[in-house]
Amino acid sequence: MFTLKKIAILILMFSFFAGLIYLSTNNLDFNSLSFAQDDSKSSRDKIGFNSQNQAKQTIYFFNVEYFPEQKRLKVIQKILWTNFDQTPTNEIYFNLFPNAFLNNKTNYLNGGGLNSESKSGFTFSSILVNKKDGKFVNVIPSNMNKYDSTVAKIVLDYFIGENDTVLIELEYFLKVPKAVGRFGYELEGDFVFFAQWFPRICIYQNGKWDYNHYHPFAEFNYEFVSFDFNLKLPKEFSFIATGILTNQKQIDDFNLFNYKSINEIDFAWVVANEAKIVAFDVEAQNKKIMVEIFHKNLNESRLNRIQKSTMYAIQYLTERIGEFPYNKLSLVEVPNKDSRIANMEYPSLITFGSQYFSPEFTLNPEETITHEIVHQYFYATLVNNETEFAWLDEGFANYLTSKILDQFYPPKLSYFKLFGELPIRGLLLLELEQVPLVYSLATIKKPSNINSLTAYLKWGDYVSLTDSSSKFKTYNHYSTHAYARGELFLKNIENMLGEERFFKVLKNYYSKYHKQRVASDDFLNQLKEYLTVEEFSFVNSWYNSKEVCDFKIVSISKDFNENSYNLLLEKEGDIIYPLEIEVHTLKDTLKFNWDGKTNYTNIQFNTKHEIVSAVIDPLYKNLFDKDRSNNSITKSTQFGGALSVSLRFFFWVQNFLMVFGGIF
Repeated sequence: MFTLKKIAILILMFSFFAGLIYLSTNNLDFNSLSFAQDDSKSSRDKIGFNSQNQAKQTIYFFNVEYFPEQKRLKVIQKILWTNFDQTPTNEIYFNLFPNAFLNNKTNYLNGGGLNSESKSGFTFSSILVNKKDGKFVNVIPSNMNKYDSTVAKIVLDYFIGENDTVLIELEYFLKVPKAVGRFGYELEGDFVFFAQWFPRICIYQNGKWDYNHYHPFAEFNYEFVSFDFNLKLPKEFSFIATGILTNQKQIDDFNLFNYKSINEIDFAWVVANEAKIVAFDVEAQNKKIMVEIFHKNLNESRLNRIQKSTMYAIQYLTERIGEFPYNKLSLVEVPNKDSRIANMEYPSLITFGSQYFSPEFTLNPEETITHEIVHQYFYATLVNNETEFAWLDEGFANYLTSKILDQFYPPKLSYFKLFGELPIRGLLLLELEQVPLVYSLATIKKPSNINSLTAYLKWGDYVSLTDSSSKFKTYNHYSTHAYARGELFLKNIENMLGEERFFKVLKNYYSKYHKQRVASDDFLNQLKEYLTVEEFSFVNSWYNSKEVCDFKIVSISKDFNENSYNLLLEKEGDIIYPLEIEVHTLKDTLKFNWDGKTNYTNIQFNTKHEIVSAVIDPLYKNLFDKDRSNNSITKSTQFGGALSVSLRFFFWVQNFLMVFGGIF
């Protein structure tokens, strides 16, 4: 017979065991997961490391719980790191990227605004190395900025020898900031992106640690590693990440996910409230790639444009460069542009910004999506030290993006934005507080590489491809180095060799260094195998150039002989280029060649016919020529050009008068 006392005891016992069951199913714990073993070989086998090469990688294990109300993460992280260098080390260096948002005096923020919502940084509760207590020691940057703690090291009382493995265990909380960089939330927490969010071991090679503090512009230097990522997330949030989803289950009001990513350079993920996923397949040379668009409010027209641009890019790159490196690609729409989350690349995942007004003539987001898909080849598969040689991925991405857009889309059009939002076809001449005052409404076609040309002409004298990407203090100089000069370098090679020959070089380069780290010398050596000695001397001069160069016609004059002429040519700058020259007469066109190796040359020729004009590089192959206006000279007066310029000038004057007449 049950008494009240017995019933109370039973209720207490039931509550106790129910609580244990709840905790065991709702709290993330290493003991309940596949990588609970401390033995490195056992852990590697459980993540799927079967080959010898895979077993030589660093492996990151994560248990992550996201608390949306507090906007913070609770993370248990394990790292299996092996020293594959011949030199022992008693130090392990880490990048702690979220510490860039501890204060506004870090190298990344450089005194910029940082409100309390955007502050972040690690709070560690446990740091263990091979089960013994460790601690992070801040590494001061080369500029002696004591406020920057984005690099730290653990100092050991013993040395880690070649092929020795250590187990590093970290437990920490991480505040999720309102995004100003790549990491944080938008829309008051309804959209959260996680990139450069976890403690990452730097690269150790040749007896030295290669580390860089979080730079305002220059990006990262990563090694191929593998990830085993477990996440506990409230069920109302959608989730997507780099890598492959291997397991998912729901317990009460939470979803538990497991993602694995093997032999990749980074791990990024996103959660969003009420997000939608649109999936479709792209077929490229008998391979089917599943594409997911992770978005909140894209309409059918925009989705169709995104699908087309994705298909064009994957199929073009598969045919011209090599097989697409992933079976799945995730495209993440970022809701606004207050941060740097949008327009970024990660392995098998890219982000793009959404805008209310984006007609197809703007090629937005088509251009961004194409650029980031190219990065799946040059960044994620051929991996370069972005901190030092950013042009090896950004220059390639710019160059191939221009090629793809030229093939599948009409020429880009010039446009300006009304109130910073609504794109209007035409040319903006003057604005005040985002209100256009003087403008020309017209359809003006733009060369696909016009942005790179503009940057080169403005800042090319200050940058060279041989420079370190991290040395630049302004974004204009950094982007000229990483994007502009790199694209023009590659396009110049194509112009000299021809498209078919150059793409053979690119395809073999990609195949040779697939899933490897590359440096500038690797690409130049690959070129050297396919070029003549003279052709490589041209390419080498472009690579080492530190100047903006100019080729020009100085004069064309008669010699003492009645039918003999002298064409005087000059060069400013340090590049050489094999140039074609044309001399036009009333009857025919005479063609000559100049190797551009000297600072000046004189071409002597004979003709019985009256000379009209002469031009250097008539097909505009040399993109490093800063001034096209002095590439030609006219002997006979021509009125067509002057008339065209005059009419256009008066058209602009008319626009100006109409606008101000309406105001006053």
